[in-house]
Amino acid sequence: MDNDDSIFELIVNPTLDCNFHCWYCYENHLKGSKMDRDMVSATASLIKERISSQSHIRQFHLSFFGGEPLLCFDSVVYPLIKESDEICRKSGVTFTVHFTTNAYLITENMIEQLAPFKPSFQITLDGGESHHDNTRFAEGKKPSFRIILNNIKRLSMADMLIILRINYTERNLDSTQEIIDILENFPKECRRNIRVDYQRVWQDIPVEGKFKLEEKVDILRKRLSNIGYGTSNNRIIDYVRNTCYGNRNNELLVNFNGDVFACTARDFKTENRLGFLTSDGKVEWNEELMKIRRACRFSKQVCHDCRIAPLCGGGCRTKCMEHAGHDKCNLGFTQEDIDNIILDKFEARYMGY
Repeated sequence: MDNDDSIFELIVNPTLDCNFHCWYCYENHLKGSKMDRDMVSATASLIKERISSQSHIRQFHLSFFGGEPLLCFDSVVYPLIKESDEICRKSGVTFTVHFTTNAYLITENMIEQLAPFKPSFQITLDGGESHHDNTRFAEGKKPSFRIILNNIKRLSMADMLIILRINYTERNLDSTQEIIDILENFPKECRRNIRVDYQRVWQDIPVEGKFKLEEKVDILRKRLSNIGYGTSNNRIIDYVRNTCYGNRNNELLVNFNGDVFACTARDFKTENRLGFLTSDGKVEWNEELMKIRRACRFSKQVCHDCRIAPLCGGGCRTKCMEHAGHDKCNLGFTQEDIDNIILDKFEARYMGY
């Protein structure tokens, strides 16, 4: 899966600026940062060169991250989508687009412009209305909960797929019932286009206990399923066949300034980059770091001896690089955690939980 080169995946950060400032965000937002015209041109050249020179590519997947990518919709995002679509059409390559966005800036005009490309979206809510509006707010502490939900409805009505990520903590979990109440009133044609994904905020250490919270999440997921929404069960791991995008060899991320990284799960400081994009669309890699990165996954003896190695695969390459100095589990799993992972898999497969 890591070596599958029939898919080329490119993530673009048009900016590291954001119109929201959520307390748990791991990024250092750079106000006023923006991919300039030359870097947009270099990124388009990268796409063209990869697709024209690698005849085995059958699919190109373009994602936008940030910061908030829609801050640069007209100057970066839409031009790159149009250019990519033209390149893929000429080469007979399937083209898909994805956004990770807070969805606050979505307009009817954007939806009309994006409609021909059928993009997908990951959009986040932080609990019910009060919790969310105290966490995710625009400048001047303007509330965003109702605006985001309305935009989710509009996108789903336009037949665009949405992963609705609900970030929960011990404090806000019960309030997410409000989100389900609102989703229950969405038109039925929306529901096939929305998948709900509960994710615990990693900085939150629950007093009530991890598994107690997960039991509550299971009840909420069941309610969503009963009213016609797909849900994700993050306790069922399968990281080998469903490898992380950042593990794939034919994948990279281009930051607004041309720095190149492998994934979105860390901040984008230049000292952490794996390479940089030249003006003619070539990537100059740090070969020493890339050699370490390619070799580190599933390299520890503790992984070779582990009961769930075929499910886990040793964790992602980024974590493997960060934990290369010891022979402990990269994901910090205890034997009890491993037991629970096996039991969760069994229950989901054979008992329908």
